[in-house]
Amino acid sequence: MVRSVAKRYIIPMLLVLTVTMGVSAMDGAGSFASDSFATPSGKLATLAIQLGNFKIHVDPQTRYTDYTKWEKADLILITHEHGDHLDMNAIKALSGPLDVAFLPMNQPYTMTPEQVAEVVRLIRPKIVYPYRYSSTNPRDLEKLLEKDTYTEVRIRKF
Repeated sequence: MVRSVAKRYIIPMLLVLTVTMGVSAMDGAGSFASDSFATPSGKLATLAIQLGNFKIHVDPQTRYTDYTKWEKADLILITHEHGDHLDMNAIKALSGPLDVAFLPMNQPYTMTPEQVAEVVRLIRPKIVYPYRYSSTNPRDLEKLLEKDTYTEVRIRKF
């Protein structure tokens, strides 16, 4: 029942909220096809969203566009670690200082502490929050990254 209510009411409310906030498409998408629709203050584009000056990318892929021509992102969301979602070239092209990363760490469903540590070493966030670690010990990640003085591991109950 709760899921049904969420699908029926909460998700549409979020979409309406996004539209009324004034979402506009980003420049530089090149000649790639895009879907958009008019809103009171601009357009809504898939996977690349701009709220005022705040730029959001979800699973950016260099095989679809040249992100070196785009402005830096304020927020990059990666849904999971599969190659068609986690494109390090796109992330590097869109990134400024990476401040915070939230990385799922729970086998067999997401990453192991070793895999999370590898991602942290690649993207070098200032802070990493491991989450969804119900059957994985987040302290293992702390041990793996204890010599990494660049990234602070913050463990919270999510």
